[in-house]
Amino acid sequence: MKNKKLAIVGKGTAGSMAISYFSHFLREKGEIELYYDPNSPEQAVGEGTDLTFPKFLSDNLSLNSEDLKNVLEGTYKRGIRKIDYQGSGDFMHTFPIGSSGIHFNATKFQELIFNKFKSQIKFSPTNLKSNLDIDATHIIDCSGRPNDYTEYHQSKNIPVNSSHIVQCYWEFPKFDYTLTIARPYGWVFLIPLQNRCSVGYLYNNTINNLEEIKTDIQTIFQKYNLIPSNKINSFSFNNYYKKENFTDRVSYNGNASFFLEPLEATSITNILKNIRYTSLLITGKVTKEELNKVYLENLEETEQMIMMHYFAGSKYNTPFWQYAYEKSLPCMNKMTSNLKFKKIIKEGLYNLNNPNLQPQIYEPEFSTWQSPSFIQNISNLGILKNIINLMDKHPQKTKFI
Repeated sequence: MKNKKLAIVGKGTAGSMAISYFSHFLREKGEIELYYDPNSPEQAVGEGTDLTFPKFLSDNLSLNSEDLKNVLEGTYKRGIRKIDYQGSGDFMHTFPIGSSGIHFNATKFQELIFNKFKSQIKFSPTNLKSNLDIDATHIIDCSGRPNDYTEYHQSKNIPVNSSHIVQCYWEFPKFDYTLTIARPYGWVFLIPLQNRCSVGYLYNNTINNLEEIKTDIQTIFQKYNLIPSNKINSFSFNNYYKKENFTDRVSYNGNASFFLEPLEATSITNILKNIRYTSLLITGKVTKEELNKVYLENLEETEQMIMMHYFAGSKYNTPFWQYAYEKSLPCMNKMTSNLKFKKIIKEGLYNLNNPNLQPQIYEPEFSTWQSPSFIQNISNLGILKNIINLMDKHPQKTKFI
């Protein structure tokens, strides 16, 4: 992309990540201009991550542990603790030794990028009506949630469509993992930052109402000794992803590309995947058709991995969890018939059952997980035999135990 112009639309988390990445990727080969609406506040989403984002911050911004604490108001994340799901009822989805996710203040990250790059690239505050108004060789559209979903696949499976998020301020972090707690009407996340804990209740507004959620969330505040503030955000949402995410001239990212509920913190990694896909597209290494195929497969896999938790269910036999289980069945059938998924599970079971032998190594991901994460979660959610039985029902049969 020598001496050509890249336009990035939106300076939220996805747009900020794109600025950081392409400022290094393009170097002296092209011009970058950021377009953003100064009257539209960025959304502070994706404050919990998996293992990919810390490396991104180190490689692209040279941030260290002190920056995480003092600049991003963040904490290290050693795993995801899952409480009151079926199975063990309380387990940690752990990360390998030497690896960590993080929790971070998304607004502080966006401010960091703006301040760091404002003298290096052109920031253009403007209220764009259309990408057609932009003079650029390629456009990365990170402009946020769409107003019209005609060009998107909307999930028919994910059972949550609303959230109630409350910020609880504290003097210091009280734990170093993300908490994911099954509740009668859905599930709750707790994300610990330096000065606050973000508490979010995900639910379905056709089954339960906001007043029920406000009452039930009090149990969480009491159990974890949290004091709710008046900083509250309640909203409904769609779960969706683009039918065609990459065209000759435009790539979509962030909420302009997809939104799938935040269980397992997949959004940041999928944003980063889209950034890397765009770099392959603008350098001509792959075609838009190839990238759209990979993109759709990845988002479908992400949806299936999320739905695995609803297939497991929780300790609550309520209308929400009954509905969620029914919605999970099509995804589980599709996931367990996928040859890549079968190979990942087969490898994981081999390594689990033969700890003294040389482990098999099958590195491809399914969504954002590799074999150890699947085995941890499937085992602790109590659905290992169910998954194996489903895999054995499909063609290409392979006995796994």
